[in-house]
Amino acid sequence: MALIIASLAANSETAQDIAAAFNKFQGPVFEHATEITALMSELYAISSALLELRTAHDDPLHYRRKGRIENEQHTALLSLEYTFKDIQRLFGGLARSIYNSTREAYQAVWQNIQDYFLDEGGFTLVRRFEYYRMFLIDITAIIEGYSESAGYRDNRYHVEKILRSQEETLPADFSNMAIGAPRQPSWERMRPYGLVPVQNRPPSPRVLRRPPSPLTIGNEDYSIPAAPFAPASPTTTTTTTSSQSSNSRVRSTPDMHWIVNAFSQGRPTTQFQTTGLESSCQDENMPHASSRLSADYENLLELPFESGFLKIRIYVRLHDRRARLLCKMDRGGQRLQSSYPITQLRIVRDQSCLQICREDRRGRLFVWTNLRFPSYERLVLFHCTFLALKAQDEANPIRELEDHILYDEEQVFSAIIIDDAFQHALRIFRDRNSGGVRLQASALSGPMKKTPIWTAFITHQIFSSRWNQSPEPRKVHLADLTRYVFSSSYIPQLGPHGEHELCFLKAKDAEQFMDRIVDLTRTKP
Repeated sequence: MALIIASLAANSETAQDIAAAFNKFQGPVFEHATEITALMSELYAISSALLELRTAHDDPLHYRRKGRIENEQHTALLSLEYTFKDIQRLFGGLARSIYNSTREAYQAVWQNIQDYFLDEGGFTLVRRFEYYRMFLIDITAIIEGYSESAGYRDNRYHVEKILRSQEETLPADFSNMAIGAPRQPSWERMRPYGLVPVQNRPPSPRVLRRPPSPLTIGNEDYSIPAAPFAPASPTTTTTTTSSQSSNSRVRSTPDMHWIVNAFSQGRPTTQFQTTGLESSCQDENMPHASSRLSADYENLLELPFESGFLKIRIYVRLHDRRARLLCKMDRGGQRLQSSYPITQLRIVRDQSCLQICREDRRGRLFVWTNLRFPSYERLVLFHCTFLALKAQDEANPIRELEDHILYDEEQVFSAIIIDDAFQHALRIFRDRNSGGVRLQASALSGPMKKTPIWTAFITHQIFSSRWNQSPEPRKVHLADLTRYVFSSSYIPQLGPHGEHELCFLKAKDAEQFMDRIVDLTRTKP
């Protein structure tokens, strides 16, 4: 117990030191300033939580209770120390002489930190810090005589899982280390399979596949010129498969599954400035995968990549909404097909690619399929579809969506709206790579929390002075809005004359929404 008490104050100081070190990344890695600020906030909150736990230990009234939860304290502090030591070790990369500039060094170390902890624990460093903070608060509350919080067991589960992953990477001599002992993993560590440094990635052609039908997207390729940001209006082309008036309902074909509707609607195509690795699938061949799926599942969508040599199919079992992905690859005599339930997969963005990852027995992520997308809009639609299907699975419900963040997007606005009689979180995102702008409404609470309900691409519309009007203090009417819906039960909020309506919970949020749209037309991504 004495070691625990001594560790609390020391780790509190370490948390503040690491937060101060991350502050130095704000300038050189300005494009990730939001994530860095979030890390710093969590570190200061952890520092405070550690001191509050120390205060609870010092109170003699809590003597018996703190002994009952000693194992949980040891787990939290040991894992936290491992994490702090790994961060400090990775900071050491700033002193290496292989980089051409200070900015390049900070960018490389920042990426190494993100990759390392995603690889080790399966989620971001910010999320890891959130679990530590909440678990420490839970422990303090129990020592002070309060009952377990609703999230206590979930927080304990994730911290224990992190510690197991950390201890699996330790040499045998360190497997029984006590709190405060040094951890000495090697400097170099394995990157997730398929991730290659940016400077080594080959250039790739920019193509768009025209969707000829709701079920099979893309048999014809044509080039789209790259479009740098311009104050007047970003250069974006539009591919139309079905026309839609401004006051029509998104669910124009209610007999179809929402996946078919979402991908068969017309949409703009905004090209990426930098692209990623070629699409690929890395797995053993499952020769009977597609025939077995045909017995119980509906094949709702097929998307081709790289001129069709790789195809992704989405299968859904309608009675319990179980969803699976099937990857088929046929190139140069190499034939492969492989399939997994979406609930067993994680999705991560890398430039113009979505990397669909599996988790091995040690909890480590490795890339199963890398999908290179020709446009920002297609990438977003697939990402939102993946998340929605994952959350809607009734056969194997997930605890939460851990992969809901789409990296390289900047969130520029967030507020609560009343949408289809529910409270949803409305956000505006701007993509750093393509300059595309979109709205997204997500579930605010409940089992579907963070699940996208709809998204709309507004890259063009924001430059029109007539696009958005505010007829009432809490309402904003949009003259033109194509919503891509990821739910079969959602009905869009419409005004009295068919206008697309956003009804904000607070009047000030409606004003800020209007102001933020104006700001977006004046600033570069």
